[in-house]
Amino acid sequence: MRRSIGAICRHVAGPLLVYGAITACAPLPVQPPPDGIGTLHTAGANVFVNQRPAVDGQRIRNRDFVSTGAASHAQVTFDSGGYVLFGENTDPELEQRETGPGQCIIEFFLSFGTVAGESGRCSIQALTAFMDTLIFSTYYIEARPQETVVTLLDGRAEIVRPIRQTVRPREQVTVTSRGRILGPTRISPAESRRILEWIEQRRLAALTVPALEGLDIKAAEATLARRGLSLGRVSQRPTRDARAGTVIAQKPLAGTPVDRGLSVDLTVARTPAAVSIGVPRLRGLDVDSALATLAKVGLRPGVLREEQTARFRPGTVIGQNPPAGSSVRPEATVDLVVAVAPTPTELRRAPALIGLALKEAEDRLRRFGLRLGEVVEERTRRAKAGTVIGQNPVTGTAMRPGAPVDLVIARTPAPVQVQPRSPAQPQPAAPSGLGLPTFPAVPIALPRVPNLTGQSLAQAREAVARAGYRLGQVTERVTGRAKVGTVTSQSPRAGTQIQAGTSVDLVVEGTLR
Repeated sequence: MRRSIGAICRHVAGPLLVYGAITACAPLPVQPPPDGIGTLHTAGANVFVNQRPAVDGQRIRNRDFVSTGAASHAQVTFDSGGYVLFGENTDPELEQRETGPGQCIIEFFLSFGTVAGESGRCSIQALTAFMDTLIFSTYYIEARPQETVVTLLDGRAEIVRPIRQTVRPREQVTVTSRGRILGPTRISPAESRRILEWIEQRRLAALTVPALEGLDIKAAEATLARRGLSLGRVSQRPTRDARAGTVIAQKPLAGTPVDRGLSVDLTVARTPAAVSIGVPRLRGLDVDSALATLAKVGLRPGVLREEQTARFRPGTVIGQNPPAGSSVRPEATVDLVVAVAPTPTELRRAPALIGLALKEAEDRLRRFGLRLGEVVEERTRRAKAGTVIGQNPVTGTAMRPGAPVDLVIARTPAPVQVQPRSPAQPQPAAPSGLGLPTFPAVPIALPRVPNLTGQSLAQAREAVARAGYRLGQVTERVTGRAKVGTVTSQSPRAGTQIQAGTSVDLVVEGTLR
């Protein structure tokens, strides 16, 4: 039955949940070419593609299911360079994924059988063998009922599950069905000859040119030598799209069938002649816009440093080096300083405001990164009218930038109205029988409720008693704007004239439980 990589992702379990399977479940950034990923070559009558008889030379498309029966084997030569060879009674499914410019991965799921091959520009991931090979590596894999044996002949590979294990040339690793790794062990010369003979006897396609783009000239020459090819003419081309000294073009192209000993011509990147570039102004831009601006003029981002500040929106560039207008060479780096939100270590402390005029208090709050909150007035003869006589939170309280501070401002008390006594209107005799006349009562101004906000509960209780009142209901409420245990509001409000002995209710700052 045909399996898809998606089906493997849904049903694979235990030690088969490997890195290759995980990445295959993710959305593909770039789809493979619609005309296929390689060419199939067959030997024998029992070669099938998607359960239909295969034709020698047919194109293999992404996620095709290739299977071989008795006395038959097949080979897929990839357009990206390299090949994979399937022995008798083998059932691989192939998928190629582009992972970036000039980079790709070829995955195959193998439940039983024998495969061998060389990786080209695309690295190879064998899901059953838990193997991830680097580019330009030669490998040999045997999938058995209880174990999978991986042999690396050239290049480098890694077993990614159950633990990461590097495999080097002429080494062999066994991965058991119970999730154990045995090895690596060095293979004997006899074993090496046996594998090479197995590969040479079943090779069906002509030698192909490897993919060399992105390699430096020495690595390219070594790769050609491993394939039995030689380095031809080397030319240079100025470009900013590739690192100087790396291959940017080749002739013949990767995947072209050639005879052994053929030379391959290469074009290598060279840095263009130096010109001056003016550094653009980046201050005030968000990070993404700044990076896009640098790329547009041919510059690169350097060190990206964060600075905590409440003056700029997080993610805004607030500094650069070199400064705007400087002349630099192409591809030079520009360091950026980016604003981030203040952390709790950047909390502000409420300043002392008692005794200041309202305008002076507001200016001081602004300098401390805070703002003016609610302002109430309290009649008193103890302070100059218009000056601060209370604040909430109290001096020294830690506050976040921009938090409000409530103030109580002194107000001149109203004059006491005293009604004059009238001797012409004596009152009835006192009940004591002394026969003394009585006079009308003189109105006395009621006491005022003191301002209790910002005080501790003990201080507030003492102040209430001194004023001739009694403490009423005390409620805890979490506001995050005052020190725990301090009064944040009161009823009646400060300055209210009420009868002595009346209860005063308080709300104090509580804690989260």
